[in-house]
Amino acid sequence: MHRLQATRLTTQDAKAWIYDVFARCLLPLRYFPHVVETYHTVTMPRYGATLWALHNAVTTHLQTLPPGPAFRATVRLGQVCGLH
Repeated sequence: MHRLQATRLTTQDAKAWIYDVFARCLLPLRYFPHVVETYHTVTMPRYGATLWALHNAVTTHLQTLPPGPAFRATVRLGQVCGLH
């Protein structure tokens, strides 16, 4: 967790990371605008431009998936973030 909080992101890094989340099909594409909005309006102002903020923006929307897909996506998100 501390590594995610300490990993600062440029705007370009954040865009690439969000792209990777959807390219790996962690969330359905319809969530793209919601993740971007959550990152910019909720998590980034609160946590700064960090990998932690992006992780939180994505997990906010993973919680709306049915349990099976949400679990699989959460595990894959951890892999993308280097948590496993």
